[in-house]
Amino acid sequence: MEDKIPLELVHDALRLYAQGYAVRAIAAALGQSEDVMRRILSDSTAWETTQKRDRPAHPNALAEELARRYAAGASLEKLAREHHLAAETVRHWLSKRGVEIVNRYGPLPPETVARVLALHDEGATIRDIAAATGMKLPNVTSLLVRHGRRANRRRE
Repeated sequence: MEDKIPLELVHDALRLYAQGYAVRAIAAALGQSEDVMRRILSDSTAWETTQKRDRPAHPNALAEELARRYAAGASLEKLAREHHLAAETVRHWLSKRGVEIVNRYGPLPPETVARVLALHDEGATIRDIAAATGMKLPNVTSLLVRHGRRANRRRE
């Protein structure tokens, strides 16, 4: 015989889901498994309507709280962990609210940018530039793309 799920748990799960929380976040908040949460949500009509994207792209209350805490110095990763969201989701919601996302290490020094661009102009490969500047390969590529450059894949 199947255990009955308390009505209060159902209401709490539906309320959180309607606010935009992911199934994983609801399960963690209510101390239940993701399977139980999916069963609750799949048995309700609320699941069907929210699956049709009737809910807003991001819940305002949560997005406002994220924006406030980010402005106070919390990192994207910390906010994502606390709310059981992906860091990219937090980044997206903050960007939609006009919050400027800063690199956690701060901007690159202008001298480093100039050196990367100069090495690129001299024909250095991404690997050569990364070794010369101490940067990671993807970061060199991103910097070059941001400055309208194509990455030199190999020497001719």
